[in-house]
Amino acid sequence: MIDKILIAAAITSIAAVCRLETVRLFNHYSFPVATIMINVLGGFLLGLVNHWIVDSTWLLLIASAFISGYTTFSTFMNETVQLNLAAVWQSILYFVLTVGLGLGFAWLGNWI
Repeated sequence: MIDKILIAAAITSIAAVCRLETVRLFNHYSFPVATIMINVLGGFLLGLVNHWIVDSTWLLLIASAFISGYTTFSTFMNETVQLNLAAVWQSILYFVLTVGLGLGFAWLGNWI
């Protein structure tokens, strides 16, 4: 049991570093492009994992450790609210892009 916890902790740490690097690459825009990229890629990866990984232990580790460590629902919600305070249309666009692309890429990941 301890070995699985340590593996999950290591995988989550790697995911956090990947997320940090994605933010660094895309954080220079006034629109939250980094969070969209992170959550859309996370949806795609989860779709791939659900489709290709049969072993339930690895599925759980990758889905709950890496993908949940990489993606962020709370940042998405906060940025939606912050955009809404500045410009409602940006908030709506951000929400629609994130959810629409996220669902689309999750479907694509399951389909590939």
